[in-house]
Formats: sequence, C-alpha cells, structure tokens
Amino acid sequence: MNEKDVIMAASGRDELGSGKSLLRLEAKRAVKYKDSETDRDIFLEDKVVNVYIGNRFTTVDIEFDDEYDVDFIGMRAMLYDFSEAANSLDPESGEIPFLLLTLMPKECMGEYFVCGMDPAWSLVASKPLGKEDTVRFIFDNNFIGAFEVDEDLIEKEEGETEIV
Repeated sequence: MNEKDVIMAASGRDELGSGKSLLRLEAKRAVKYKDSETDRDIFLEDKVVNVYIGNRFTTVDIEFDDEYDVDFIGMRAMLYDFSEAANSLDPESGEIPFLLLTLMPKECMGEYFVCGMDPAWSLVASKPLGKEDTVRFIFDNNFIGAFEVDEDLIEKEEGETEIV
C-alpha cells in the first residue's frame, strides 16, 4: 500500500457507520539521551477520523458524537493541560514536550499505521453553526506519514528479556 492508500483506509466511516481507525494520542516529553516519557494518553476505537493531505500541512479531524461525548471531554482536557504555560518547552531542562498521534486503520490492522508528531490543534464544529465536537490537528507534512509495521523489530523486542 502507498501512503495515500493507508490514509484512505484510516479515514471516514465503514459500512456500519463506525470509524475506520483505532487511534492513540500521547502527551510526551523527550529528554536528551533518554527514551521519551508518556505523561498521558488516550486510546479510542470508534471515532470517525478524516485525514486531508495538503501541499504543506496535513489536517486530521477526530469527530465525536457531540460536545458532551466523554471521550471528547477527556481529549479536550488532556490538550488544554498539555498547552498550559507551565508545560512549555524549557531549553534549560532539556525536556521537549510533544504530542504523538497514531492511527491504525482497522482494515490493515498490524500491517500499516499513520503517525504524526507535534501538531497544532483546535476545537471545531463538524457542521456549520454547530457546537464544537471535533478535535482538529494540523501537522507539518514533515512530521506525519504512513508506515509499515516492522514485524522483525516486534519479534526482536518480544524476545528480549530484562536482566535484573
């Protein structure tokens, strides 16, 4: 599959009206010379995702049932917390905060995924004059892409044991 095929597989609704992707949003901190740490994450199975690739930016919309959807409220709270001034980049500490969004198309589960890092975000309405019920992420095209799952790497990591 090429990148556009994976994007198409991740976007929209299936024949039953459910979202075609699983998604995970992570608020992370990268620290120089260490693995990044996840501060908070959300995993969703049934939301409709729409991905649009433009010349310079890629837009990812995650639609919720309405403004009272518990998942929408949780994601909104996570994003507001992430965006507080206290959580800003601090060059002296060496910590770099970033968001990581992963989409796994259900039709090619375990084979391909879409991953984007460090987007701008906003809350928008899915319908004109409607209430905010959608989270919109805007990625620089250099920070989002479709990838094939590396089964050899997974097998290697599953086979490793920790020596204490």
